[in-house]
This record gives sequence, C-alpha cells and structure tokens, in this order.
Amino acid sequence: MDNLITRTRTYLDDQDLVRVDRLLGRPVNIYLFDRYESLRVIGVVQGIDRQRGRFKVEGDWFILGDIEGIADVER
Repeated sequence: MDNLITRTRTYLDDQDLVRVDRLLGRPVNIYLFDRYESLRVIGVVQGIDRQRGRFKVEGDWFILGDIEGIADVER
C-alpha cells in the first residue's frame, strides 16, 4: 500500500457558519475537506439548503460540514 498522508478535519466556527448564509449569489472559493487531498470549489453559490446540510455551486451540491474555509473571488 502507498504511504498516503491523511488530513485531519477542521470545523467552521460560528462566525464562518453565519458567513455561509451571505454567500448566495456571490462568486467564491470554498475549500472542502478530503482525507487525502485539498479540494476547492470555485463558482457562484446558487443555493443553500440548511435542512439537508448542503450548498449548491454551478449546479452541484456539496456538504456544508465539509467546508474548511471560504474566500471571496476577486472581481
């Protein structure tokens, strides 16, 4: 088996969770957790579904709990 380096999950704090609600309609870079690699979603947030714990960017749904960081896209 390869010597894979696994990453440790980080969690958003309350301030970051409030910021997620303000992302709707805005272009952003969202960094997501993955055990083996860095993942980044770039695009416009099209929807946030708090009940199902997910958000939509460019037609694809992602898990809110996987967000590690958020950065605005410079225009």
